[in-house]
Amino acid sequence: MSELLLENLVKELKIPSRINTDEFLIVIEPQQELRAILVHHLKKIGFQNVIHTYNAYEAMSKMFSTKNISSVICNMELPLMSGIEFLQELRETNDLKRPPFTMTISTPSKAHIMYALENGVDEILVKPYTLNDIAPKLQSAFKKFYNPHNPERIYELSKYHLRRQDYDKAKIIYELLKKTNPESARPLVGIAKCLIYQNKISEAISVLDEAIAKNPYYVHAFSLKGEILFNQNDLIQGLENFKKAIQLSPLNPFRYEKTVDIILKLQKYDDAIEILNLAIQNKLDFPPIYHSLSKLYYIKKDYKLAIKYIKEALISEPNSTVYLNLLAISYKEIGDTTEALKTYNTALKINPDDLTSLYNKGILCYSMNKFDEALKIFERIYAKDPSFQDVGAKLKEIQATQNSGKVA
Repeated sequence: MSELLLENLVKELKIPSRINTDEFLIVIEPQQELRAILVHHLKKIGFQNVIHTYNAYEAMSKMFSTKNISSVICNMELPLMSGIEFLQELRETNDLKRPPFTMTISTPSKAHIMYALENGVDEILVKPYTLNDIAPKLQSAFKKFYNPHNPERIYELSKYHLRRQDYDKAKIIYELLKKTNPESARPLVGIAKCLIYQNKISEAISVLDEAIAKNPYYVHAFSLKGEILFNQNDLIQGLENFKKAIQLSPLNPFRYEKTVDIILKLQKYDDAIEILNLAIQNKLDFPPIYHSLSKLYYIKKDYKLAIKYIKEALISEPNSTVYLNLLAISYKEIGDTTEALKTYNTALKINPDDLTSLYNKGILCYSMNKFDEALKIFERIYAKDPSFQDVGAKLKEIQATQNSGKVA
């Protein structure tokens, strides 16, 4: 009965007859030369809109900004999280469609291939590959993914109904998927999502406990349970579930980012710092972690630690004017105006038209009674963008101070 219902559900899906080479295709390959070769080959066989990147975190960001992606080619081994972890994130992210997924593997052992296929990869492209290898593999991935009997298509349908806020229909589909694969934790996590949206929180927790019992390694079950508990102010158990999800996926930046976002909604800054420090302990090479830590320590007015972590972030991104601005503000807060001014000058050397750096430098100069320099800075900003922050008001304030001959 459930098989027949699932087949009927497929009719709701728009199944294209062939790969649309006019849509976007995304390539995730850490080696720059290989990435360039693959992009070149793809364009030769007709894919003109190729997005490419070296890690999965950036790929996910690009997918959010480019909705109509027809296919993914992803290397198994990547900086930060692996290609498999990326696919798992893609499958669990309601706001993104999961297109046909081809994985490139440089060590094509049977174990590697089986691991990839068991985790939902549609096709394998073995390195080194030639131009003639690529098109058949993409076509095969396309056919496998759009096969009416492919459960992944049904999962995508449930996500579609979640996006449309049709939670009853999404839940029915997840229930059918549960019947066809009773040992899987994945449909249970989907059912829990529906129950959360329907404000049936205790039921959602019970379903997640069932999912964890079936698969104690299913990261998203712990992550979702942690979110529920934290929102219910069960902070200790919520944090424990977040930590368990991180333990299972220690180099996945999404785990830390999403967890910290949830924690910060309740303004639990110390808990957020604890999670981010786990990233450092796990040696996650991800500069935004340091940026987030610096902002949290800034909120807590621990400016010395804020400075420490911004400097860590700048090692990887020395030309980030965002980091440099935050560093300069922190120097100003501990009273080191010399370092603050030097840091703003560094930011402006990188980007002379960075109005935020200019404005902050102007404020600093004004606080140091350098009125002439501050006036020149604000006049420069006003000429470029009269509506920028309250630069007009600052100009009048300085002019009034100079006219009155008073020192602020």
